[in-house]
Amino acid sequence: MKGRSAVKKMDVLFILLIAAFLVVFLVACASPLVVGDDIKFDKISDFYYTIDASTNPPFFLRYRVYTVDGVHTFYHEERSGDHWPLTDNDATVIEKREMTEEEWDSFCKCIADGKVTKRTDSVEAGSSGPWLYLYWSGDKGTYQVFEFRDLDAQYDFRKWCEGMVATMKQ
Repeated sequence: MKGRSAVKKMDVLFILLIAAFLVVFLVACASPLVVGDDIKFDKISDFYYTIDASTNPPFFLRYRVYTVDGVHTFYHEERSGDHWPLTDNDATVIEKREMTEEEWDSFCKCIADGKVTKRTDSVEAGSSGPWLYLYWSGDKGTYQVFEFRDLDAQYDFRKWCEGMVATMKQ
């Protein structure tokens, strides 16, 4: 009987070792991708920064940077109304313009070292955002949730967007 007990212990240890390996493997595979390192700037097709609040009055703001055929474009949208959710029909400001290479470089500096993770289903409610998404060749429709490297970078991005909006008003 003593031999059987040792075999069972070995089986349990083997199963635990395999399970630990799988956990480490899955955690490593789920680690965030870093913008600028894992995701090259020339692979980015869309970046969305959206605030959508159900406050009274509701508030909606979107900044978008996208690239089509090598042309980088900055897009700004605001919506207002007395109901929520605000829809495309509630848009009060829609502006866009082609970006210079210097503006593209400044944008890239703002999002550099940001982290991109998989989209997940969430039951969270109440947050107005910002909701951040980065689309790039290679995202496979799942690696799209963006997070700035820190709050300073997020602040710099907002200031950069405000500067871009100001140039459109001139």
